[in-house]
Amino acid sequence: MPRETKQSVRIFPGDYLVFRLGPQGSGDRLAGQPLPTPRHKFPAPAIAEAERLNGHFPESTFVVMREIARVKQVRIQKQEESR
Repeated sequence: MPRETKQSVRIFPGDYLVFRLGPQGSGDRLAGQPLPTPRHKFPAPAIAEAERLNGHFPESTFVVMREIARVKQVRIQKQEESR
């Protein structure tokens, strides 16, 4: 029996994340780069992290983003009908 799923959407004021793009002008995410995991409660620390990282990778652009929602598939549990 195939599993049934539905989308779950959670909207909230989330944390700030720093995301590294490829070399300037490309606008592409670096191949194989994982999604950002350090989370910042306020924009200033995220901007400071972006500036620090840009010192190590001057050819890249760093974007500070704020998570505002999460969307994922959730499994629906079906109950057997009684006979």
